Amino acid sequence: MGELLLGYPNEYGFIGDYPHADELGRNGSYLVYRQLAQDVAGFWQWLARQAGDGAIALAERMVGRMLDGAPLPGLESATIMGTDDPRNAFLFAEDPDGCVCPIGAHIRRVNPRSSDDPQGRHGFLRDLISSVGFSGTAIHDAVASARFHRLSRRGRPYGSVIMPQAAMQGTGADQETGLHFVCLNANLARQFEFVQGAWAASAKFAGLAAEQDPLLGNRLPLAGAQPSDAFSYTDTGACPRTISGIPQFVTVRGGAYFFLPGLRSLAQILADS
Repeated sequence: MGELLLGYPNEYGFIGDYPHADELGRNGSYLVYRQLAQDVAGFWQWLARQAGDGAIALAERMVGRMLDGAPLPGLESATIMGTDDPRNAFLFAEDPDGCVCPIGAHIRRVNPRSSDDPQGRHGFLRDLISSVGFSGTAIHDAVASARFHRLSRRGRPYGSVIMPQAAMQGTGADQETGLHFVCLNANLARQFEFVQGAWAASAKFAGLAAEQDPLLGNRLPLAGAQPSDAFSYTDTGACPRTISGIPQFVTVRGGAYFFLPGLRSLAQILADS
């Protein structure tokens, strides 16, 4: 509860900072908003040039889901607390090398999916070391730390709906499309900003190199002019492949952080106004 609501112990066992005046912050949360413009036409046209008839299959590996939102075939089914949607009832435990869902796929970066540290809990210091990636294998580090960086997130599309085949044929290049992204968390730096910076934007996520999130990455070179525009995956024939030169598909148009008081605090604010 303390990962989403203020005033409760978090995964480290501590109650984080929050506005204490008249218990204003208790049961509140911090909301993140981003307006993300998406170059849908450019995405599908680039895929068509790269993969031809295999454009949709490559897109599914970059995202980490089938075109209809279902998990990639071969992922381990699992009961996920809080959801009965079969599209979200899966884990990556049986796919440690990313042969089914690539390690750098979008959904695997922004949610490595683990209900707990697979090596068990060993106290605050051990959990802290694990959460920031200084113990175990690179894959274990990403999975183990998922529970320390949880988000309650939602996205709402805006603009025109452009179907893949139409986009590949040149439709939609001048149409504004995108996503309104919102999420709730109790610690902006440790949760949202960590997921954004250390997982989505990192070119070294889980032992990878020269790769950013294939959807969200800005492709800016790393220090020393090392590229960050690659994506490695296993194709439908079980052959490992790496593509490079991925352009930027998503641009942040705007965003903000908000404090959301709890219901009791809102009632008190209204009573005092």
